[in-house]
Amino acid sequence: VDPTLLVVNGKPAISALMDDASTFQRRIMFYLCASNTGFGPWSSRWIDSGIASSDESRTLIGNLEIVNGFPAVVWKDGATNSSSIYFQMATNVNGLGTWTRRTVTNNVPGAGRPNLALIGGCPAVAFTANSAVRYAINSSPAGTGTWSVVTVANNAARSSGLDYQVRLSTYNG
Repeated sequence: VDPTLLVVNGKPAISALMDDASTFQRRIMFYLCASNTGFGPWSSRWIDSGIASSDESRTLIGNLEIVNGFPAVVWKDGATNSSSIYFQMATNVNGLGTWTRRTVTNNVPGAGRPNLALIGGCPAVAFTANSAVRYAINSSPAGTGTWSVVTVANNAARSSGLDYQVRLSTYNG
């Protein structure tokens, strides 16, 4: 399900939403290659298995990003009609240890796939919610502070059943 690719400590890393055949749990996985070419052994670590939704269309993983020197990912879990957006960051620089989950926002109806970027040195997330485009930024470069969420635009066109995705980036600054 839409894996994302990033260079972590000079080596390719991938995050992906996977189903664990042995436990029937949905998990967000992190994979890191031992070589800088991608042709070497790959190590894996599950980022989160506490995903409430078993419906693939309701759980969407965003992109990987390096935040304060550590791999991080955003994702949404829509176990009901109201979704939650989460930010998770590794506790070590190679991403193969523990990942800490923090809630960006809860009770977001119709949330789309989130997108993570560094804005002003702090993690920020863009996502759609029903017909709105929303933006959230953490008060700490480490992502451990408070998330502030604002609506950027209302009444953006959206047809139900489609996965809308927004991209967030720093422009000229």
